[in-house]
Amino acid sequence: MNDDDSKEWDDLIDQQVIVVVLAQLKLSRLAAHLTEEAVAARISMTPTDYRKLEDGESDPRMSTLQRAFRATGSAIQVKLMLPPDVASRPAPPAAAADQEQG
Repeated sequence: MNDDDSKEWDDLIDQQVIVVVLAQLKLSRLAAHLTEEAVAARISMTPTDYRKLEDGESDPRMSTLQRAFRATGSAIQVKLMLPPDVASRPAPPAAAADQEQG
């Protein structure tokens, strides 16, 4: 797989993840018996901008998605799963120094 193919694959995966997350947001809103306007008001967003978010017509920040899910009484969690060979590698020296300071 060349770099262009890899980028296309990554973009496709990103798009699929966004579609699933936004579908879950809409389901959460409907389960909470809330309108798009009600959620928009709860997160200080215009109804038009919220509709674009939920319809996938914008590129929302994670913080915006978190606020929207909380407004529906739900939450979004992201779990990063590293392959075992990556997870077991020692941290690079700079990362190790950051961990010691933190």
